[in-house]
Amino acid sequence: KIDVTFKVGSKSGKKSKTITVATNDPENKTVKLKISADIKVILSASPSRLYLGSFKKGEAPVKYIVLAGQDNASTNITKVETSGKNKFLKVNIVTDKEGDNQNEKIAVTVLPDVKIGKIKEKIIIYTDHQKIKKLTVYVHGETKGDISVKPTYLSLGVLKKNETTVKTIMLDAGEKTSFKVLNVVSTEPEVKAELETVKEGKSYRIKVSPVEGYTQDLLKGEILIKTDNKNQEKIKVKFFGRVRKDISKNKQAGSVKK
Repeated sequence: KIDVTFKVGSKSGKKSKTITVATNDPENKTVKLKISADIKVILSASPSRLYLGSFKKGEAPVKYIVLAGQDNASTNITKVETSGKNKFLKVNIVTDKEGDNQNEKIAVTVLPDVKIGKIKEKIIIYTDHQKIKKLTVYVHGETKGDISVKPTYLSLGVLKKNETTVKTIMLDAGEKTSFKVLNVVSTEPEVKAELETVKEGKSYRIKVSPVEGYTQDLLKGEILIKTDNKNQEKIKVKFFGRVRKDISKNKQAGSVKK
């Protein structure tokens, strides 16, 4: 006897899974069992993952979450809250009236003081459903500033010993915006950052590379950029690189002469 449990999440419809069973039968060491089911969701949040998009600070659109599933019409939302460390979202229960029906939904708004960068939050929805008291919606998006930073994470790659490389960070102003880069510094002494002006007030290039004769096998840190833009006075770009181990030397060291 084999007990099988489907983990379906919030997805409905016809689903199938294949289970591989190992046996002690020499002629049939493995047996494949195909399990099928028609999944019907009792109650879920739609969407279960909410993408806010990429937007400028103060220009985020309002997004909505609704209840879905067989019991959505008979279920009420009792409370909704965010559980992220940084409270950048405002959530409210609103009611849509369509004829004699009233449908609840959750309005999700990004607060004006949201920081520039990635947004990752969780919204917890509490219901009066007999069995499903709580639903979780994962929220992500990105707030853009006046200055575009590419890339936001810099890979130096895998280097040979004493090999150098030069990687580039570009800073570009948006429309009707100008800025100046006041200072650039690396938190890792063995990695240098050099500033170049592409177009004054509009575009700057930062070249990042290991210093000559660097000794560390791991090159990890941040490029700290200071500007005169009030919304992006401090910009951080993390970087990482490592030195490839010399396998031939390890083999020679481990070999035994006869």
